[in-house]
Amino acid sequence: MFLFFISISCWSCAQEPLSDTINHCLYSDTEPLQSHNILGSDNAMVQWQVMGPDYQHPHFNPNNLNEIAFQKSTEIWVLDMCTGNKQRIAENIYTLYDWSKQGWLIFNTPSQDLYKVKPNGDSLTRLTTYGIYNTGAICNPTGDKYLYRKVTNDGTFGIIADINGRHLDTINRIPSASHWFEENRISYKYDSGIFIYDIAMDELEKIDNLPGNFLYLHTNSSFYLPTTNNLVWDARQYIFSTNLATHERIIIKQGSTSQQYNEFDIAPDHSTIIVIRSDKSPTDTYIVEERKHLCLMNIDGSYERRILLDW
Repeated sequence: MFLFFISISCWSCAQEPLSDTINHCLYSDTEPLQSHNILGSDNAMVQWQVMGPDYQHPHFNPNNLNEIAFQKSTEIWVLDMCTGNKQRIAENIYTLYDWSKQGWLIFNTPSQDLYKVKPNGDSLTRLTTYGIYNTGAICNPTGDKYLYRKVTNDGTFGIIADINGRHLDTINRIPSASHWFEENRISYKYDSGIFIYDIAMDELEKIDNLPGNFLYLHTNSSFYLPTTNNLVWDARQYIFSTNLATHERIIIKQGSTSQQYNEFDIAPDHSTIIVIRSDKSPTDTYIVEERKHLCLMNIDGSYERRILLDW
């Protein structure tokens, strides 16, 4: 049985306060505004301004829950949350996709080729050599393979490759996915639903519907929790958890139009979520300002706090 609900949000809704984990200011030295234009609900052009660092795509080290990687504008940074030490390990990238159990960070560049690099910046290796787009790479649980989306003149394909980029298999049914858990199971969003795909059996199971007011929103992340048999996934204003057996959905975190949760990862011990939280406010009819926070919260959505950095 699927459970549905309707939620009404507003720009004026109060934003939940954040607890600081380090006693210094995250925005003591902000970056210049980064702007792009989007279509508003009335098809007018809306100017969108990111205030401060443009954080994206956070990932826990699968072998060390105290270490994280994230994208800051077009750079990859690795941060030790115990010592505060941070290192820029790559620049001029397009998207950081995953952190392999074997210790590789996988990303692509503006040329739309996939690369891997060690978390200390060593051993940068190109993984793809052809295709118009090579995107959406996710690693399997052991970290020796990854699935990615390849677009060529002949169509769009899901490709499984080993960690060195060698082609192993093609999956036409699932061109892209959110999370690879267990040996053969992959979660992903398609159209208006959240699905699980079994690679070995070529079986597709729908486990949840996107609520009606989220049908056209992109779902960025989903992760399987074996202890509860739940899939945790996001739809911008919410982080949900759906049980794979009962299809019952609960809300882990609820935001609003002005407080959204865009991308997240779950710690290897399944205790903690790291997430990009965006606080948005309209300055007038056609300008929206967005400030991004790199946040931690418990797996149940409690104790949300901001990771503070000295830039």
